[in-house]
Amino acid sequence: MCLVLLSVYVWERWRNAPLAGAALGMALNVKAVPLVFLPVLFLYVSGWRRLVYAAVAGAVVFVGSLPYLLRDPTVIARKVLGYGSYYGHWGVSRLLSDLAPGSGLAAQLNDAFVANGRYLALGLPALVALVMNGASLVRGKARRPALYVQCGVVASLFLAMTPGFGVQYLAWVVPWVPGAGALPGAAFFAATGVFLFSVYQYWSGSFPWYTADARPYEFEWWPHAVVNLEVLAWASVLVVLGALTVVGGRSMRRASRPLP
Repeated sequence: MCLVLLSVYVWERWRNAPLAGAALGMALNVKAVPLVFLPVLFLYVSGWRRLVYAAVAGAVVFVGSLPYLLRDPTVIARKVLGYGSYYGHWGVSRLLSDLAPGSGLAAQLNDAFVANGRYLALGLPALVALVMNGASLVRGKARRPALYVQCGVVASLFLAMTPGFGVQYLAWVVPWVPGAGALPGAAFFAATGVFLFSVYQYWSGSFPWYTADARPYEFEWWPHAVVNLEVLAWASVLVVLGALTVVGGRSMRRASRPLP
């Protein structure tokens, strides 16, 4: 996320496509989740610089993946692009999986989300990116939200919809929370902070934390009290998403201010 944020900053500040693309490429060398930002970044960068941005990012990923990309590209594609985390411990997957045993409709929705939730979590941010940038693509200089705000929208939307979850995923939203404003930001950091503290307290057994054992096959992930905090943390992501959407909508109706 640090490198994604750097890519956004370099483009917004200096319109330097090679450096911004290199930062994004390095982000992709660390994790696959920056792929979520590709539609926004590609649609936002304008003109011939868009191709430069994409080409440099791709070149940095290629070089950073050597020699393994040449030795066995199918393994990389399967392990990286096919990665799936633990289902049923966050957001929509939590609600559906908890309701599934008691309702036929909920069970069907849960099965559908298990099978297709990954595509929904990736497709919705791409669709939103197209909506936020669509007018400018058609009419040229039409107003649109700042790139920073757009990245915040897609990051929070992806985290809200992701079927799998690990507590480290909360870091995906952290760089973009300030754009949502003070109150939504305070709600996010308070809710997720208490949730994370409770999770690590449970995994470690006592404070101070010497060892956090999160292996789900040894015991349940966390008790009901922590699950309640998890739902509040998810709700705080929705609050950030709503606030960033409002900020983005306002900026589309009036000229955007320069990046501070």
